[in-house]
Amino acid sequence: MLDICNVCKKWKTVHRSRKTKKLICPSCYDKDRYHDPSKREQCSRCKEVKRVAERTKDGPVCSNCYNKDPSKREQCSRCKEVKQVRKRTEDGPICSNCHNKSRVGCCNQCKKTKIITTSHPPLCWVCYQRQRRAKIATTH
Repeated sequence: MLDICNVCKKWKTVHRSRKTKKLICPSCYDKDRYHDPSKREQCSRCKEVKRVAERTKDGPVCSNCYNKDPSKREQCSRCKEVKQVRKRTEDGPICSNCHNKSRVGCCNQCKKTKIITTSHPPLCWVCYQRQRRAKIATTH
């Protein structure tokens, strides 16, 4: 639902927090979770206390160690480089660079060639956000 977030005081899509019972937007919710010390554990590889990205049989793994793990990398079916997989298709795994290249197109609003965020109509991130803010403003 659209309402004012109790944390940032902006008109946004909000949900009621189970913990505080206040209305909170996804951005503020993510910031709250990120800074919540109860969401951090000692990484089983680097031994630093960080947010958990993955749990393995050896214990929790932080995002730094997860991203460095060679077993999480495969050969991209397009560029043939060994990288982290961003998306899987019928042709095989695709890395972030190739995934983003496949999303490049002409934005319907600004007419610039950019990475397209939405497909109906094709809009870049900036124009999509501008359109979204305009919709929120007109509903209130």
